[in-house]
Amino acid sequence: MRYYKRYYFLVLGILMLMPLCAKCQSADLKFENFDNKKFPQNTYINSISRDSNGYIWLSGNGINRFDGIQIKSYQKNDDVPNSLREDYTDNLVVDKSGTLWIGSSGGICYYNRALDSFTFIDLSSTEKITYAYAFVFDGKETLWFSSNLGLCSINTNTKKISITSLNNYSNPICAIIDNGGKIWIGTRSDGLLMYDPLKNNFEKFLIYDNSKVSRISCLIADHQNKIWIGKAKGVIKIDPLNAGENGKLNFEKINGLETTSVGAFAFLPAYTSDSILWIATYTDGLITFNVNTNKISAAFLPDKSNPYSILSATTNNLYTDNENHLWIPGIKGISMFNMYNQNFKSRVIAELTNEPDPYIKVLEEDKNEKSIVWMGTNHQGLIKYKWAEKKVLEWIKSFDSGSPAGNNANTVADDGKGNLWIGSGNTLYQYVKKTKTFVKHPPLPTETQFRYPTVINKILCLHDTVLIAGSTGLVAYFTMTNVYKIIYSGNNINTDNNSFFILSAKQDKDGMVWCATIKGLTKIDILNATSVNYFFNSTENSVSINRFTDLDFDGDKIVLAGEGIFWFNKKTHQLSRLPTANDVQPGVCFSIRVDTLHNYWVNSNRGLVLYNQQKKKYKIFTTVDGLQEKVSITPLDIINNTMVCKFRGSFTYFNPYIVENNINIPRPVISAFKIFEKPVLFDPVKSENESYDLTYKQNFISFDFNAFEFNYPDKIQFAYRLTGFDKNWIYCGDKRNTTYTNLAGGNYVFEMKAANSAGLWSKSARFKIYIKPAFWQTLLFKILIGIAIAIAIYLLVRRKIENIKRKEKKKTALNKLMAEAEMKALRAQMNPHFIFNCMATIDGFILQNKKFEASEFLGKFSKLIRDVLENS
Repeated sequence: MRYYKRYYFLVLGILMLMPLCAKCQSADLKFENFDNKKFPQNTYINSISRDSNGYIWLSGNGINRFDGIQIKSYQKNDDVPNSLREDYTDNLVVDKSGTLWIGSSGGICYYNRALDSFTFIDLSSTEKITYAYAFVFDGKETLWFSSNLGLCSINTNTKKISITSLNNYSNPICAIIDNGGKIWIGTRSDGLLMYDPLKNNFEKFLIYDNSKVSRISCLIADHQNKIWIGKAKGVIKIDPLNAGENGKLNFEKINGLETTSVGAFAFLPAYTSDSILWIATYTDGLITFNVNTNKISAAFLPDKSNPYSILSATTNNLYTDNENHLWIPGIKGISMFNMYNQNFKSRVIAELTNEPDPYIKVLEEDKNEKSIVWMGTNHQGLIKYKWAEKKVLEWIKSFDSGSPAGNNANTVADDGKGNLWIGSGNTLYQYVKKTKTFVKHPPLPTETQFRYPTVINKILCLHDTVLIAGSTGLVAYFTMTNVYKIIYSGNNINTDNNSFFILSAKQDKDGMVWCATIKGLTKIDILNATSVNYFFNSTENSVSINRFTDLDFDGDKIVLAGEGIFWFNKKTHQLSRLPTANDVQPGVCFSIRVDTLHNYWVNSNRGLVLYNQQKKKYKIFTTVDGLQEKVSITPLDIINNTMVCKFRGSFTYFNPYIVENNINIPRPVISAFKIFEKPVLFDPVKSENESYDLTYKQNFISFDFNAFEFNYPDKIQFAYRLTGFDKNWIYCGDKRNTTYTNLAGGNYVFEMKAANSAGLWSKSARFKIYIKPAFWQTLLFKILIGIAIAIAIYLLVRRKIENIKRKEKKKTALNKLMAEAEMKALRAQMNPHFIFNCMATIDGFILQNKKFEASEFLGKFSKLIRDVLENS
């Protein structure tokens, strides 16, 4: 029904060629861009929204879900139950419960996360909603939309649709709810409509452009409840609370936006307060407008020199998510503005990019015109650059056509008197800014004292004296007399391994010039032409620490760059290496700067290194954090309190005081659950609190997980663990899935977390599962097995006891028989003769007066008689 819309935008973008950049100044904002390489071909974005899990949803050609890395597309498919009815989709709204609602040419539907499908809502089985556009949510439970039945509302909890009395209009485009609860609807050809839900009445306002009803493309209410109306051409506003005579509204035209084709409005109060209105346009990119002064404050257009500029000049929508990110869809993809990630901006000098080895070697602020910065390049001449506007004003490709070194600005210094002093190879040049002429000065007097050529590495301007430091020492040039004077140099030196080879030089507050050389640190007294060289023997792993590439001052310390970072105490003359902190080594250092917080910034072979003295910690920045390149071998510069790293035809600049951390903590989500590699539908919300039940056979499970941090989505790191199986967290880098096999029955909790590029970890997302044990793994089965074993043991013991008893019984019986046999034998022997003999013996003992023997024998005899009598 509204397929014309996507083509209308494209045609309009081609026809309207009146950019706003001439009306306002540009602002230096950084946008993260996701171009069309990440999206399906021919994707046109009508609307954008972010759900409660963190996914970005895009409407237009079907529905696309975006996580910063991957896209999942949903299209009309008659073979798939609960798919989209039509491919054309328009409005997207996320309700209070986190449910995504979609308006399309097939009606109104919501996304069912548990089933990964779409459920369409109709008034009844016979009364269908054939299209649904111009969504507006009241923030509670009511979603208003326009359809073939007119203006309708749906309760997002009960899914019940209600129809209003407003139904005689067509082609709705946008809608808002003002502070009084009234519904305002913009249409393509039926003007502006207002519906009052309390009175159930409506009013129509026709807005004309050249006798034709204007298309209303967007609406927004500001903090004063004034309604801003974006048209095919121009912007107007009304004040519903202050109607004019006869209750008529006053439509006020906004000057300065008369020819602007507006696509969408948005406020971003967390960044620009309620006074700045962000406007997406079809031809003029993104602009900001001050609603108090009625003036354009800035414009943002694609800029080849700015790698972080907005993607497209055709922007048809704006969306602000709950993290204060502003999303700007356009015909070339999506741009995103993050107010918390506005450091590490870059510019590309387009004039240099096509040249061989186009290094920017030095930046020098113009001391007469503060907005100008001079760029010295590697064999590409001198560039005059307007810093605030990031714009090349003039490119001087050569300042000496007769010399091969006449286009190499190795170092540049402004003397504050209208002159630039340029060191090019072994030659000193003077550029007179007023006349735009170059003066070539004679060769340095040290040139003949060395058997290798002079290279000028640093120039210092001191009153009427220009100090030239290079590979053959330090020379002073007196501008009043045009005379050179050797301050510090050698004689007949045939090797470059000496302390006269100066790589960098700076003057301290006492007037002393300190030089970093390839063989130590040198202090030079300019007035007296005296010098002291501090040479340090190295015992640190046989690595020389005497080659210093750069220096800076930190109170009474000199901070040196070389094979690491070093301190030199000017009072004690002691050298010490900065200690290793948090397991980080700065590497080989090329240049060093000290900021006002006494933190050290170093260009090294590992990236841009920050040493925080207070925290005693290093932090390394690379392309992950926004540098154009990982390594820069050129000196760091400070322009207007901004640190600058220079590269091949580009530079990155940043505020050194707000770069410590990327504070955007990723939002983790478990995106898929699989059993034997087959996806299982689940509700992400319920899975955090309720266990997902599995059988003991379903013990081969997999998880896919994700996290949402759209500044550097490809730099997110992950960790996971399965409580009940893993003892510790498993850190898996950027891997976004894992598998577990042969899990025993029981309760498990799968947890995953994510870290951003700064190493800040999120809270964990959880997924509870319960694997029902096999019957042989259950507690009851184990108890029964235990009882059975106990019974078996009891029976075995009882049997053994009974066997023992039987054996004892047999033994007792046998012993009895034997005793009886013995008794019988004794009884057989108990004849009168035996008894008579025993009595005679006893009598004999008595007669012999052997009383003891008679008593003993009598006892034995009486016992024998007693035993015989007891057993007979």
